[in-house]
Amino acid sequence: MSNANDSDSYDFTLADVADFLDSEGSDGAGDLHGLTGEKIRRRAIQIRSDEHPGCVVFEMERHKSAFGSENIKGAGMTSYVTSRERYAFDPKEKCISALGTVSPRKLEVDTDTRASVIANDMSFEFSVDDAGRTTCRETCTCGSWVVQGPEDFDRVSRDVFDEDSFLMDVEDLEADLDEEEKQEYAAEMAGAFAELMLEKLREAWKDYQDELTDEENE
Repeated sequence: MSNANDSDSYDFTLADVADFLDSEGSDGAGDLHGLTGEKIRRRAIQIRSDEHPGCVVFEMERHKSAFGSENIKGAGMTSYVTSRERYAFDPKEKCISALGTVSPRKLEVDTDTRASVIANDMSFEFSVDDAGRTTCRETCTCGSWVVQGPEDFDRVSRDVFDEDSFLMDVEDLEADLDEEEKQEYAAEMAGAFAELMLEKLREAWKDYQDELTDEENE
């Protein structure tokens, strides 16, 4: 059997790895690191490595969920970390060892979708306090603001979760981000989220005004 990268170096190839995962891999052959025969055939690249004689050493791009994003079949994940990982398949021991990450881990986020997920259950309520001031309350965070009217909604929409809140998202994330990339992510998320909050504020204000009108007409 041969390899496009080094035709005379291996007795085993990626085809053997894929076949192993298709058959013996389903019979409890140890930690398979989430690999499948299909993934090997589509994404893996066999490389030369003198450090692991007799093994099939290969690399492939992997995607790890970020922020609890779920992998939806046909749509994929909306937030994930992409990296290139290296593995070694030992044909004799019939096992696969993870050798480590060989590229920077990049964060990929659909900011509009992530902002929508966060904002999904959030809503606003308006009322008048004992001092006669109109207050706006967000029901999930219990944040509260005194407002004059719609002219204050832009301020409120950006106060619910500001850039610093989203910056905290990536501090403990297993991704190789520099400070500029972190700030860029936080700014994009804060902007997308604020737009959704602004829309919810306008809808809640309309409902509040309708209620006041109904009370006046009773």
